[in-house]
Amino acid sequence: MLNRYFESRASSKDFFAGIYIRASSDMIGVLKGQLCCDGDLSAWINSIIIDPDFQRRGYGSKTVNLLIRHIKESCSVKRVYLSVAEENTKGMLFWKRQSFKTLKRINRDYGYKNKCNTILIMYKDI
Repeated sequence: MLNRYFESRASSKDFFAGIYIRASSDMIGVLKGQLCCDGDLSAWINSIIIDPDFQRRGYGSKTVNLLIRHIKESCSVKRVYLSVAEENTKGMLFWKRQSFKTLKRINRDYGYKNKCNTILIMYKDI
């Protein structure tokens, strides 16, 4: 994780945050993304990872909601984007529950175990 942190510091537009349990201060995940302030005032969520022992308990949703509220209020961001593999059914359901909508479908003719992967670009206006 430390390497990812240093990579995120390469640009002032990138952000990297730990996700912690308030009561114990235990780190249970990470969030990485990028702010795009050149005209369209948008943000990209590059990755959100929650420890499997803490998944399906609302931590991911709370993290995304806090991020969106913060970037809307502090940075005047108007839209948030992300990409997710269509075959990632758990990920797709998570992002749909967060009210993200499909903007674009990108078909790739290669992928894991030579399967065709479809990448979805999703967005949410905030």
